[in-house]
Amino acid sequence: MKKRTRSGKTKAADGQLALQLGEERLKAERLATIGLLASRLSGELRQPLSVIRNAIYFLNIHLSTDVDDKVRKHLGIMLREINGATRLVGNLSYLGSTRPPERGMSDIEVIVAAALDHIVRPPEVRIRLAIKPDAMLFCDPSQVRLALANIISNSAQALQSEGEIKVICTQTATETRIEVTDNGPGMTRDVLAQVFEPLFTTAEHRTGLGMTIVRHLVGANGGTVEVKSEPGKGTTVLLRFARFEHETGFPTKTNSAHQAKEG
Repeated sequence: MKKRTRSGKTKAADGQLALQLGEERLKAERLATIGLLASRLSGELRQPLSVIRNAIYFLNIHLSTDVDDKVRKHLGIMLREINGATRLVGNLSYLGSTRPPERGMSDIEVIVAAALDHIVRPPEVRIRLAIKPDAMLFCDPSQVRLALANIISNSAQALQSEGEIKVICTQTATETRIEVTDNGPGMTRDVLAQVFEPLFTTAEHRTGLGMTIVRHLVGANGGTVEVKSEPGKGTTVLLRFARFEHETGFPTKTNSAHQAKEG
């Protein structure tokens, strides 16, 4: 009886799988090393950035009203850049942290406003908000704020000099949706497929960690991230969070089913 031999195709598939697993392991090890270094760097950078920001606020308050407009303009530029650097430090600290989220009922409008305060965008980039004043989310507000700041910053970067970013929040009895849409150049299918890959970026002077951290932070708060984009049609990033009984005032479908099962 002849022994069966593995086909060339099977061997090739096994080799491809082994190569893919090796690449994934290398990527995970590299990200872990970056995370360890990042957590240490962020601790060293956070304090001096805070000191510089406070100094800028102090100067803005105490400068006389007849000071040259160019001085205030440059102070504003410094503050925007400091906020951008602070967001980067925040990204680095979360990348190397295993701290669980501190979740509580949080005002979505306040979270979005805080996110906008931490991004650098050209004045020609318009922001449109559609958020109900009483919209609440059970989350860690600092983590969701950082996730939104990364998303909005990416949109502003894509628009470069002019365009519009819309932030829309809708809620049903079972779900909260926060949607960030821009009318920028959009992404090709190949770029879209890699958008959550650590260290992947198409822009200069960017870390390629923003969307990796977005998915991590949103996931830690019980949410999911979806990205839709086409060349010439802009990009939409959708965050989806399940709502709970204490958010809505009545049982959600998920909670009701769970309670029924227990009963």
